[in-house]
Amino acid sequence: MSSQSPPDRDGISRMRAVIRRTGLSKNSLSRLIKIGAFPSPVRLSRHCIGFRDSEVDHWIATRPRAKEIPK
Repeated sequence: MSSQSPPDRDGISRMRAVIRRTGLSKNSLSRLIKIGAFPSPVRLSRHCIGFRDSEVDHWIATRPRAKEIPK
């Protein structure tokens, strides 16, 4: 049995993991979510949210590289 999940399945990461992956603070993520510049979280339970990995991956992939940012 393979330890990899099938490609048609999408995982969910909790806030702490998304903070580590993006390098953003919780406050920065919250601001980006509020203005629609970061994927919306999904409710996992009454007190728990998560983010679809595919949406976070896409957001990361669409960030410009530092050398592409105009001065």
